[in-house]
Amino acid sequence: MDASPNRLLIPQDLDAEAALLGSIMTCQNGSAWDQDWTLDEIVSRLAPEMFVGPDHAAIYRALAEIVADGGPVDLLLTLPLLAGDVSHDRDGWITELVRLSESVPTWVNAPHYAHRVLEKHRLRCLQRIAQRITDALNGDAEIDATEFVGRVADEVGKLEQAGLEQREPVEVVELLRQMPTPAATVAQRVPIAPHSLNYALDGGLERGTLTVVGARPSCGKTSLGLGWCTHACHVDGGAPALFVSCEMSGPQVARRLFAMHAQVDMTWLADPGANAIDFDLARQRAVNVAASSRPMYVLDGVRQVQAIGGCVKRAVRKWGVKLVVVDYLQRCSIAGRFARADQQIGAMAKYWKDLAQDGDLALVLLSQFSRASAKDGREPRLDDFRESGQIEEEADNAILIKRGKDESGPFAETNIIVAKHRQGRTGKLTLLYHRPTMTYQAMAAESGV
Repeated sequence: MDASPNRLLIPQDLDAEAALLGSIMTCQNGSAWDQDWTLDEIVSRLAPEMFVGPDHAAIYRALAEIVADGGPVDLLLTLPLLAGDVSHDRDGWITELVRLSESVPTWVNAPHYAHRVLEKHRLRCLQRIAQRITDALNGDAEIDATEFVGRVADEVGKLEQAGLEQREPVEVVELLRQMPTPAATVAQRVPIAPHSLNYALDGGLERGTLTVVGARPSCGKTSLGLGWCTHACHVDGGAPALFVSCEMSGPQVARRLFAMHAQVDMTWLADPGANAIDFDLARQRAVNVAASSRPMYVLDGVRQVQAIGGCVKRAVRKWGVKLVVVDYLQRCSIAGRFARADQQIGAMAKYWKDLAQDGDLALVLLSQFSRASAKDGREPRLDDFRESGQIEEEADNAILIKRGKDESGPFAETNIIVAKHRQGRTGKLTLLYHRPTMTYQAMAAESGV
């Protein structure tokens, strides 16, 4: 036996594999397994390649085929399916099948054995991933670290779903009994604004949903996203927020938040003649505002969506983040090969939607429009999202921004169009955009959506 310290020990449980095969062959009523998985569920979740033992994969493949066809599992039906495998002759297969069927006294522990087989398979997959990482890092070829990490994250993500239990159907009566009151429903939302947009979205953004905010460049989508994060952190019933900037650096985001919190003109922050004492006082005001609320976090310099997703998951675990704003979709990238840009954007939109649902997050994607609406001089539509119609398909909510033409004065009337709201109303409202502080404010007399 090779006792080399570099030798890899393969995770496996041959006894569990043999016991599972024996349990399947002795089971008289697969649907009666009520402890965990039924026979049909085991066959749907375990694949032959998950077995390591000699002959185990071939035998399981034959048994799974019989179960899938709805037939009884017995020796006579199993033998013909093994005839093409030359590992044994007919007598050899009969001996092996009888041995397996007599190796367990009862089939009731089959779900436990199935779990063992699945877990060992997942550990072997992790071992192979780790080996590929080691080989890549020890190789001479140059590798793109971001892309490589993304591929590894994808593999681990798929592994997390391998063989997992499916959600059980729930009777409608139970769903209706569990229906929360309107007050409880609103309490589970993330409030995003002090004006009628929050009302238009029925009290804020629902957790587990994807909201897409679209606009032409320099029309205020970043300011809207920062404002939502700030409000969510300050208001009662809010939550910590994370702003992911794929376009601006952390210091650039900080300057915008400085202007918002201290209520000072952005141009003043770039004036080298600004009074140092006034600046210190304004900075202290901004710090006090930020410190008096729930924490808000900024992530910059990361554009690969799987890498961003990993950061988001850590933020959820460590800080309880419930609102994430990503600025902006077209600046992100995703691992994989895509023939067209719209396919890549569509894959990213699907990733963000899954992340929102899995993390119970209100996730907001800022996105650019195509030039069509600007050329036509019309209001934006859902099909204006640049490079992908799948963005609007994946989104639970879609909000479109159209800035007024008047560029004079500190305020600009801005139309906010709720073009899609999966659980509520759609419509349009008008807000005032304050250019010096890059904030949105309510009109003097608002009309609801």
